[in-house]
Amino acid sequence: MTTFIGILIPLIIVIISSYIIWRGTDLFDGAASYLGRNLTEGIKGATINAIGSSMPEFLSTLIFLFYLDNSEGLSGGIGITAGSAIFNLLVIPIAILFTLKMKKMSTDILLDRYIIKRDGISLLAINLLLIVILTKNAIHWYHGLILILSYFVYLAVIWKDLKRSRENGRTYVDEKEYQMENESKRVDNALALDLISVLKPSRATNKRNAIIYLFYTVLVVSVGTWLLVYAIEKMGSGSYSFMELNLRGINLPTIFVSLILGAAASSVPDTILSIKDAVKGNHKDAISNCIGSNIFDISFALGLPILIYTLFKGDAILLSPMLKSLNVQLWLLLFVINLITIVTIVIRGKIDYKVGRMMTAIYIMFIGYVIFVSITGHFDNFV
Repeated sequence: MTTFIGILIPLIIVIISSYIIWRGTDLFDGAASYLGRNLTEGIKGATINAIGSSMPEFLSTLIFLFYLDNSEGLSGGIGITAGSAIFNLLVIPIAILFTLKMKKMSTDILLDRYIIKRDGISLLAINLLLIVILTKNAIHWYHGLILILSYFVYLAVIWKDLKRSRENGRTYVDEKEYQMENESKRVDNALALDLISVLKPSRATNKRNAIIYLFYTVLVVSVGTWLLVYAIEKMGSGSYSFMELNLRGINLPTIFVSLILGAAASSVPDTILSIKDAVKGNHKDAISNCIGSNIFDISFALGLPILIYTLFKGDAILLSPMLKSLNVQLWLLLFVINLITIVTIVIRGKIDYKVGRMMTAIYIMFIGYVIFVSITGHFDNFV
């Protein structure tokens, strides 16, 4: 009974944190629609939507590093980033297909091959860069800086495409998307954490309102992320103490708990934003958000916390042989999954039920890999 309650409490905290993160980033949707109103399809999803929906991964890594310290904290951040990368690329398209079917809409997610190739190549390149960094015995401040700079290279490519689109007279403007409606019962909505309704202005949003929305997003998501990190750390440590209830005998490394539970909870914003775009018919943004979020997660959401932590501590993050081997195996697997998925999407030019079944199979095998490695520990002396 004690063991059951000891497992149940962290799971409840994860669910609560996921809900808080979702409601917090729901604010971002209105701001993103306004700020990205002049961006072309495929660019808004890969930049503004991706950055906003990746905030939980960034905050999780930052909190993990300072909460658990050094390599254990880094493993938590890497676990959430890796799990989110798989979730974004495989599970979100499946969720979109299911939603479109439920709404009796066309279930073929039509895509722009150029956008997928552009974002896919960028993702694979940054994935390889991270693998090289993780083969080191210690992670220094300049490794974080290199990851950050890789994102600015990607932004340069995005900016070039945006400039070309504007020269061709193609911009993406949808006034209805960022028109805000009047709401009542603000007190009830506040108690339900429905912050979108509480803070929603009575007229079309503007730059000031967009900034307010972003501020509240950071505030609310920070609370949800801290709860998420706390629950993951307690589950990963093998002990949980709450109201004198203790759990013993379960000793999973933090990275494994982060890979599944943490990644799923932190990927809620990506899922919601992508589904909303797909329902509106913006298939390019829906999928480019998935890939763009992964690019931001690896380069910026990992790079900036590493840079901040190492500069603040004045020392590098030391990696044990076991952790280094596990990280390299994990990201090599992610590289292969990314490559297979992106090549398949580019060849077909769409995501349909056939591709969805493939994605489902790959995700199930990935979960099986995580469970197998966590039980057997078959990752020693890989590098």
